[in-house]
Amino acid sequence: MAKDAKGKETRKARPAGRAEDGRPDSGRKSRMLRAGMVLLVLGVAAAALYGQRRRLIAAWSGLPTTAAVVRLAQVPRWMPRELARDIQADIESAAGDAEHPRSIFDADLARDVYRRAAANPWVARVEKVLKRPDGTLLVSCEFRRPFALVRSATLPAEMLTPVDAEGVVLPLPGRLLSANAFIVIGDVASRPPPPGEKWDAPDLADGLRLLKLICHKPYAKEITAIDVRNYNGRISPREPHLRIWAQVGRGLRTDIRFGRFPAGEDYCVSPARKIAYLDKFYRDNGGRLAGQAAFIDLRFDTLHVSLR
Repeated sequence: MAKDAKGKETRKARPAGRAEDGRPDSGRKSRMLRAGMVLLVLGVAAAALYGQRRRLIAAWSGLPTTAAVVRLAQVPRWMPRELARDIQADIESAAGDAEHPRSIFDADLARDVYRRAAANPWVARVEKVLKRPDGTLLVSCEFRRPFALVRSATLPAEMLTPVDAEGVVLPLPGRLLSANAFIVIGDVASRPPPPGEKWDAPDLADGLRLLKLICHKPYAKEITAIDVRNYNGRISPREPHLRIWAQVGRGLRTDIRFGRFPAGEDYCVSPARKIAYLDKFYRDNGGRLAGQAAFIDLRFDTLHVSLR
């Protein structure tokens, strides 16, 4: 202890790192030891991560550097194999060709494959593009399915355009096109847009709407066409706006007069009631629709049938 100018005792400052008795400060030593242990652990972790990175690089270094292989992750059962191959080849073009291949390591490859798939008219939505260690890109898509063939009044009668259920035009190759496999919607007043675009036409929209009401019915196989030429009464307001034609082979045709869909406050028989009329007629005639009557008129409060 020392005394100050007034004679009071004061404590001398001890040297840094020393206890009062002059021995090294054990608390400071403990802190330094803990800090060293932390640094050691961090160093070991960093070394492990570096080693893992080197092992991954070594594993990837053996992969092929030629053009990546593009595969569709799944193909719907309804899709012909030839069509699936055409779609895959179109998407794979984004991965280069034999002369200018793109490596699986190309940072923009997955993005470009995604964009190419999204631009394909058959693809409604790209779910994901997955890179695999073997150099394959798996493309998962939701595909558009042909729903109807459409005849445009502005084109020759034999020219039919396939569309999906929403009216998007599909580039179905002629060799895969079978008119007997689809119901034809004719005659739409406008021309079809390019493949992949929606055919925005109100008469076609009503034709597709009607087809959705009957496509799962047991008598759908007997229906050959939906006629929209008098849509909105543009030819004759007295005639049915929409017609259904039913025929089996070369047998007699039946004219099914559907009429129109309700619009605004205008009264007309509801679509559900019209389809109920048709269901009952089918049951009452032993499960047959086509050829059983000259016409079946669904537009009124009671069913009107003209027997042959």
